[in-house]
Amino acid sequence: MGFGSLGMRMIRVRLGAIALVMGTWVSGFGSGSVIAQVPPPVDAQNHWARGCLTAMKDRGWLVGDGSGRVYPQQVMGQRDFATLVKRAWGAKARSLSVSQNAPLTRGAAFTILARSLGLLDRGDPRANVLVAQTYTDAAAIPAAQRSGVAAVTRKGWGLIYPSSRQFRAGTVLSRGEAAALICQSLSDRLESPATNTLQSLVVRVPEVRGVWLTTVDSDVLYDRTVMEGALAQLAQFNFNTVYPVVWHNGDTLFPSETFRRATGRAMSNHPRLRGRDLMRELSAAGKKHGLTVIPWLEFGMMVAPESAIAQQHPDWLSQRANGTNTTHAGAEQRAWLNPTHPEVQKFLTDLAVEIVQKYPVAGIQWDDHFGWPADFGYSPTTIAAYRKDFPGQSPPTSSQDPRWARWQNWRRDRLSQLFARISKGVKQARPDAIVSLSPNPYHFANPHSLQDWAWWVRSGWVDEIIVQVYRNDMERFQQELGDRTLQTASAQVPVSIGLLSGLRAKPVPSLTLGQQVREVRDRELNGMAFFFYETLWNLTDETPEQRQWAIRRWFFNPAPRPLLIQRSAL
Repeated sequence: MGFGSLGMRMIRVRLGAIALVMGTWVSGFGSGSVIAQVPPPVDAQNHWARGCLTAMKDRGWLVGDGSGRVYPQQVMGQRDFATLVKRAWGAKARSLSVSQNAPLTRGAAFTILARSLGLLDRGDPRANVLVAQTYTDAAAIPAAQRSGVAAVTRKGWGLIYPSSRQFRAGTVLSRGEAAALICQSLSDRLESPATNTLQSLVVRVPEVRGVWLTTVDSDVLYDRTVMEGALAQLAQFNFNTVYPVVWHNGDTLFPSETFRRATGRAMSNHPRLRGRDLMRELSAAGKKHGLTVIPWLEFGMMVAPESAIAQQHPDWLSQRANGTNTTHAGAEQRAWLNPTHPEVQKFLTDLAVEIVQKYPVAGIQWDDHFGWPADFGYSPTTIAAYRKDFPGQSPPTSSQDPRWARWQNWRRDRLSQLFARISKGVKQARPDAIVSLSPNPYHFANPHSLQDWAWWVRSGWVDEIIVQVYRNDMERFQQELGDRTLQTASAQVPVSIGLLSGLRAKPVPSLTLGQQVREVRDRELNGMAFFFYETLWNLTDETPEQRQWAIRRWFFNPAPRPLLIQRSAL
């Protein structure tokens, strides 16, 4: 093998590293060029962006006074910054007419850079959400600057010195800070070490990287040591969120006073949970490993017919017009709680509130099981409530009845009212608690489960959405991601995608998952969560090493979770 481009790149990297240590810049390195080490400007030798300042001075972009100085601590003017962007980017940048050379603020800098490079031409309906989930002081960013801030942040160019999740839009930038922002925008064109020392200052775009932890085909929650090891490993692979099941089969998996009041016992009788407080263990392990823990109330409105809830409170159950009250879930039968029953409403609300009050977790999550099967709703309690709203009328029993649409909408509204009650109860107990929802795509969830999650988002009852798109066919997967309801919701709250990493009898290749991860990112959605933990690298046709190698590529760098968005910031 001859000495080709790979060898040249290796030497270049080494020379760049040497130059960084020596405080010099490797200039003119390319085909047929002469290697020369250019010293930093005399007033930038100890500056945090000296590599960038050296590169810009060497190219004649950053003009000093002929004495070798570039004055990195002086305030940069807005017109001067626009000129510097054009000088550095050349024909790829527009010449902006900036009437005044007023001091350059950070908000103005991001906006000028975005305008110069045409990043604002198509508009960005998600700009407010991106800014709000990224910066703690998003509400203070002027509305006219948010699109520019979002565009530069999304590109991975946003620099804040010193590093912070506060944007501080009105902060006046020095020439050194302004130059570093431009260098970062050119990071794929400038040689090392112009931008490699800036990486710790780059604002990472938040991304949900979640995993559901289940008790089906998995023992991860049944052994404390195994659970802690799993969380440590997930953190090592740069995941940032876990959704552990805590409400399953009509049982809580943690000691609950709400459950005790309803059934006479505190939690599930599973022998491997006896004497443990799973929620406390999870919250402690999550904190230790830097993972956000959001307990998952998986069963939602669903319970096992043989559960204590169903046996002790048969009046809590919903039913069909023919009196039956179960549905099939694989080989299992499931009963459904009645959203119109006052005691059901209180039980579910109290359970959610208890979790966020009692434990230092980030919030709660409901999923597609917080629904009402479309052919249910004929229990005496529901019929009485319907007759109260529509005197003298009984619910229709056939979809051919002209009143059927009204009946559907009435039940849909009742389910929404319950979700609103729970969400408001959680927020009253702890305003910083996340109310997460993982529904099916809207075109299925709304008619089949009466789950109008688009309305819940618009009403401000949900803080994050993770839409379950369990499709291996890429064309269908892409269609679901382009769904109008999903896209609209993404302009209001962070929207991520639930990916099926496999089932025991249905493994999903890492190649397929990798394509889906890329598609989610290409659509500029807010991340992904995998169902479920065991199929990440255990229950697969591939070796654990093969799966882990793939995951390492997807999540090579750490990423922060989206901040909890305050509606005032939008």
